[in-house]
Amino acid sequence: MLYGGEVTVPKSTTKDNPVETIFKLTHGVITRVIFVPRPGTASLCHAQVYHWEHQIFPLDPDQDLHGDSVALNWEESYNMLSAPFELKVRSWNEDDTYDHTFDIWFDVTPLEATPEYLYDQLTGALIGAFGGRVVYQGSS
Repeated sequence: MLYGGEVTVPKSTTKDNPVETIFKLTHGVITRVIFVPRPGTASLCHAQVYHWEHQIFPLDPDQDLHGDSVALNWEESYNMLSAPFELKVRSWNEDDTYDHTFDIWFDVTPLEATPEYLYDQLTGALIGAFGGRVVYQGSS
């Protein structure tokens, strides 16, 4: 499921007093993040994404998402397994003349559909089928 939307940041919004936008998600794994600054932002509009008051995108607290017209789109594997299933986007705008808008989207895959979960389930079933014994040890 895709969650997110557009965020408009008023001109002269500072990093110390950012716009905070809450996006409600669901239980699962964030498998993709898409950040799209609208044309004309000239990299003056910035965003950081937080979960439980910890910055998660980008992970480095000294960095932020910004740009001009070019989408930042990457694969991710961030577990959203405990409520509240919310992300807070903190954004600011260094432009003193214009408000700026960006779009941000989070693709959440149900945990049961992720390859890691399926692998764990298959491994557990195989170990259970053989009573926890090692079946193959390889050649020495």
